Amino acid sequence: MKHIIFGIVSSLMVVLTIVAVLTVEGRNSRERELKSALRSSVKSVVSEAAVSRIDSAADESDMKKRFEDIMNKRLKSAERSKKDRQFKLKYTYYGADPEKGILSCKVDESFTNPNGSVAHISCTETAVLEQEKTEKLMKIKFISEKSDGSEYLYKEYELLKGMDMKVPAEPVCPGKTFRGWSESGKNVLDLPEKVVKNAEYRAVFS
Repeated sequence: MKHIIFGIVSSLMVVLTIVAVLTVEGRNSRERELKSALRSSVKSVVSEAAVSRIDSAADESDMKKRFEDIMNKRLKSAERSKKDRQFKLKYTYYGADPEKGILSCKVDESFTNPNGSVAHISCTETAVLEQEKTEKLMKIKFISEKSDGSEYLYKEYELLKGMDMKVPAEPVCPGKTFRGWSESGKNVLDLPEKVVKNAEYRAVFS
């Protein structure tokens, strides 16, 4: 009988030890994941601010919404919420200014541990575009032409070096068909996928 009781107690201790280890490792893993997602999301949104403030009226609420959308996607929030009722992300903003390219935020995450208890972790991250803008902000100009043959600035973007190239809608010239963009104004080329330098492209019509 004693051996049976001892065996049961030993088994319970082993189980509890395993659960404790899984709880600690799970928490550490979630902290690393949250920190990585937060850092990359903040930087991504701040970089996008350089584009949004030129294309349209940049708005603080839009910046926050975009950031939260990216975070939810990277952390698979919808999927986790279905599996864990305690899963929740809470955002606290210390600064969000798309015009200046600043985003500072703390994210608190709640989730259920393997032992059934509710865990809480948090991470804070800040990104400032202004520190990099002087060296890496590139001007991309798109030149089109009017029906009389004169040229005009059709679209201009300021994009960070390394960002995806932004291509405007096809320009219209009465009586002509748009063929594509060219650096020389003659031969149509495939625009680069990433921004690497200041560039000027001219519309080619026929």
